[in-house]
Amino acid sequence: MSDNIIIFTDGSCLGNGQNNPRGGWAFIVLKTISNNQYAIDKEFKGAVKQKGDIPEQYLWQIQDSTLHVRDKITNNICEFIAIAKAIEYYKSLKIENSLTIYSDSEYCMNCLTKWINGWMSKGWKKADGKPVQNVGYIKYILSIGDGKVSFVHVKAHSGDMFNERVDTLAKEGVGEGAQM
Repeated sequence: MSDNIIIFTDGSCLGNGQNNPRGGWAFIVLKTISNNQYAIDKEFKGAVKQKGDIPEQYLWQIQDSTLHVRDKITNNICEFIAIAKAIEYYKSLKIENSLTIYSDSEYCMNCLTKWINGWMSKGWKKADGKPVQNVGYIKYILSIGDGKVSFVHVKAHSGDMFNERVDTLAKEGVGEGAQM
C-alpha cells in the first residue's frame, strides 16, 4: 500500500444551479505513517469562477490565482477540477507509483469507472442518445491519468476524517485563489 499515492478530492459550489454560482476545489495528499495508518501530508485548494471568454480549446484558465471556467459552475465541474488538479500534482512528482483518488462524488466516480466505456463506444452519447455532460473534463482526466489512476467512492459526511477535511478545504476554496 505504501507504493500507492492516496489523494482525497472534493469540489464545492455555492449557488449550484443558480445565477452567478461560486466554486471551490481541494485535494489532500496522504502519507503512510504505519501499516494502514495515514496522515495528511499536503493540502491544496482554490477558487473556481465563470468567465465566458476562454478559448474553446481550453477547459479553464488561471488568472490571479483563480481558476476560471467557460461553463456554468456546478458541483460536478468543481469535483472534476479537483480530480484533475490532483492528477496534475501526482504527475508533477514524476514517480512510478500508482495513484488512488477518493471522492465523495458518486456521479464523478460513476463517470470515470462505470459509464465511460459505454459512452466512448457510443461516441460520447448516453443511452438516451443525448451527449454526455462535462465530457471535456472527463476526457481531460482520462488523458492525464495514463492508466495509473484508480478511483474509489467514499460516502459523503460519514465521518471519514480525510473526506471531511477535504470537504472543508473545498468550501474554503470557494472565495480564495489557488493555494499550491
